[in-house]
Amino acid sequence: MEESSKKLNKWELARYLIDAKKCVDSILFIEENKSRLVNIGLRDEVSLLRQRFYINCGVVLDAQFPKREKKTICDKNEIVRAIYYERDKNAAHKDIDYRSKEDETLKAMAEVMKKQITCVRELCSAVLPDVITLDFVAHDKKLFRMIHGITPEIEEQINRIKHPKYGQPLPKDATLLPPRKVLNDTEEIRAMGSDAAKECAVIIDAELNTEEGLQNRQDGCIKINAIHGQNMWATINQSEVEKFKRLKQIGFLDDFEIPQLIPDDDPRWEEIKEILGFKP
Repeated sequence: MEESSKKLNKWELARYLIDAKKCVDSILFIEENKSRLVNIGLRDEVSLLRQRFYINCGVVLDAQFPKREKKTICDKNEIVRAIYYERDKNAAHKDIDYRSKEDETLKAMAEVMKKQITCVRELCSAVLPDVITLDFVAHDKKLFRMIHGITPEIEEQINRIKHPKYGQPLPKDATLLPPRKVLNDTEEIRAMGSDAAKECAVIIDAELNTEEGLQNRQDGCIKINAIHGQNMWATINQSEVEKFKRLKQIGFLDDFEIPQLIPDDDPRWEEIKEILGFKP
């Protein structure tokens, strides 16, 4: 992995850091919704997330610290030592002397992983883009859809409600570009070459909620930047996220952030107006 990591540009490496971050997002989501996920084998789900987290963190660390420097940094930094322990003893393969920490609470586990990936971001700043941030949000695309019973047909309906222009044809006078291959993953760049990758299109999917919107936009930025050498980035306005959470709690927005009809005389309007900043 170390030799291939040296060939990755900063944005290709950022993909692994953000993929690791999304593993933390998923564990936060499971913690918030564990009572609705008891039928899927949460222990196995969390174990797979942890394995992906440590493998992805390891890719970034390997790019910053060549093999000859690995022992030195592990001796100096106990967080890095713990990351390599999890990757080498459990994620990459199973060692007979590995001791699992999966008996931790999910909340405690997520906090440890947050500290670990933050450490990776700081130690590996030389091989990562300056603009990249670690915006933790409690969301898992697959599990969110499973909880809400979202089929492709239902998702299409939600997108048409949230985005009035969704699926509509382009205006007749619109300039059409030639068809392009879609870049689905930054790992495809190495296979096709950087010149061919520049001819690809990047699609940023519509989101079912704010948290997913952040993940989708960051994924899109990573692909575009890796291809074209740009430094676009999307981050989150935490105060706005809190507003959305409150509006969901009082029933003004549903789980997909679609406004709901509320009678004019409903007392909840006072709180809704306060959240949205309406002045008397």
